[in-house]
Amino acid sequence: FERRDSGYFETTTDKKGRWTYNGLATGIWRITASAKGYFSSWRECSVFQLQQNKIVPLQLEKIPGLPAENLPEPALLDKANDLFYLKNYDQAILYYQAYLIKDPEAVMVMLSIADCYQEKGDLEKAIEQFQKVVDKTSKDPLDRVITARALARIGECHYKKGDLDRAQEFFRRSLEYDPDDELIAYNLAEIFFSRQKTDEAIHFYSQAIRVAPSWSDPYYKLGYGYLNKADYEKAQEAFKKFLKLEPDSTRAAKV
Repeated sequence: FERRDSGYFETTTDKKGRWTYNGLATGIWRITASAKGYFSSWRECSVFQLQQNKIVPLQLEKIPGLPAENLPEPALLDKANDLFYLKNYDQAILYYQAYLIKDPEAVMVMLSIADCYQEKGDLEKAIEQFQKVVDKTSKDPLDRVITARALARIGECHYKKGDLDRAQEFFRRSLEYDPDDELIAYNLAEIFFSRQKTDEAIHFYSQAIRVAPSWSDPYYKLGYGYLNKADYEKAQEAFKKFLKLEPDSTRAAKV
């Protein structure tokens, strides 16, 4: 996830858009889909070895208004995406903005610009750009996942700024649009846990487990949540499930 040169793999879908990739290491991966005539789409998800992983749907938005053979400078998007993955965010922004001049309604490009600002550490500018995406997409049910992603990224920006109240607010709003995002549920649980709001933390760790039952981290923290409440039976249950998923790690001995 962090280094493209050491962890970057490609595959293609079949004619029905179904795809799979075997052999990924356990961890958080960014899955990106691209196709000619469409804006790219991506999301982050947890991947597990030796476990059945959940389906990761990616919905691509068609580039509007022009036939496939006359796209509005698709090379601009290709160049911008390459610059983004190379962490040359300032240059990537310039290419994305050049595309927006040709197509001002391109929501996914707006989202990519906001991602660039966040990755380069300009959090205020990133929040402003993500909010523009929310304003444009939140009223369309078909854009719920895009809205959820933008809200979650605003939450991440506030978290990096140390504003836990605002981070918590935006993570909650993101889950309202996409309740099946285990990473956001887990992040929200972590905020509550750090603020000693154990019942709320347990609720969202449990939500992360419901979505991604093969992910060990939520079980680990859920066990500590129940320990804080002196509910030792449920703590043991959570820790035993953790050990089944992660029997040989450094955390296993502690558990």
